[in-house]
Amino acid sequence: MNAAFPSISVVVPARDEETTIGEALDSVLSQDYPGSVEVIVADGSETPSTSKVVAERYPSVRIVPNPQRFLAPGVNAACKVATGDVIVRCDARTTLMPGHLRRGVETLQRTGAGNVGGRQEPVGVTFFERAAAMAMTMPLGAGGARYRLG
Repeated sequence: MNAAFPSISVVVPARDEETTIGEALDSVLSQDYPGSVEVIVADGSETPSTSKVVAERYPSVRIVPNPQRFLAPGVNAACKVATGDVIVRCDARTTLMPGHLRRGVETLQRTGAGNVGGRQEPVGVTFFERAAAMAMTMPLGAGGARYRLG
């Protein structure tokens, strides 16, 4: 492990996300992290559409099957084959902010923590999605999830 820049495995659980996974993978692959980064998509889709999009547009991204189709088994399937010193989870509908990987590793190293995360900022495309996103940023909608409130 390179202490300055440990290798990272980004695991992306996905299910029928052929229309949204591109933005997520673009945000991962455009990170400024100077160390090694591998990206693994755990595909639990009912059709081959998501895997096809990933294989055609992102040949460096590894695809593993998630036959159980649920989120946790997908994360586990990707983690089983991950080779990185640090695991980063990125959902298929997530956009990582620039510098996310670098700042995460810097925080791990500075604090000695076993796990770090950041604020989730929900957004939506449709009227309903935008309304749900707004509700999730309010104390009543976020419950005790401080990572949604800042």
